[in-house]
Amino acid sequence: MTIPVFPTIPQYAYPLKRTPMWKTDVQTAVSGKETRIQRWTYPKWLWTATFETLRMLASSPAELQALISLYNQVSGQAQPFLFTDPDDNQVTGQRVGTGTGSQTTFQLVRAFGGVG
Repeated sequence: MTIPVFPTIPQYAYPLKRTPMWKTDVQTAVSGKETRIQRWTYPKWLWTATFETLRMLASSPAELQALISLYNQVSGQAQPFLFTDPDDNQVTGQRVGTGTGSQTTFQLVRAFGGVG
């Protein structure tokens, strides 16, 4: 199955908002002392994109039709889709992996500010 990609729409209202989401359990004892347990190693990211204008053309697919098509293709929130952040879509100067001479696949991990 090919994962669909969010359509490129030139009318993003900048800035695109990026928010990290973490999963942390907080247990509070009767004494009031809290214990925090981090459940995720890396955050999930929430992007909020607003649009100044979405064109809808009868003659050819435009932005509104592309968004409706993606929404129906992924059945609302039932399936994942890919999103290319126009402000943060490439990494340079970071190590990809340490080879063993025979290893051909690596887990890609991106460091943010020395973390990652």
